[in-house]
Amino acid sequence: MNMAGTGCYRPKQESYTKVEPAEDLYVGSKIIKGVEMDECSFLRIFKHEDVSNRETRQGYKVTYPDGYVSWSPKHTFETAYRRITVDEFDLLIGITKLKSSS
Repeated sequence: MNMAGTGCYRPKQESYTKVEPAEDLYVGSKIIKGVEMDECSFLRIFKHEDVSNRETRQGYKVTYPDGYVSWSPKHTFETAYRRITVDEFDLLIGITKLKSSS
């Protein structure tokens, strides 16, 4: 359904039905680095937390372009991201070279 006056689509998923009138929906994209890592390993290695009494979940260690490192649950990560192909990577490198030479 359209949100009156905004031209924005409001999906029917429960998480989006509580959008406040002043909120808009956004979509973005970024290239990140990801490696499979369970949550307890991430917390122990990168956050130096004691995880001895904690159950773990499967997921990914995520490194963003600005260097920020976080952890994402497996389903969340795999829904939001897909692996870049070699051809896509070569194209991105070519675009980056073009931008830097202009």
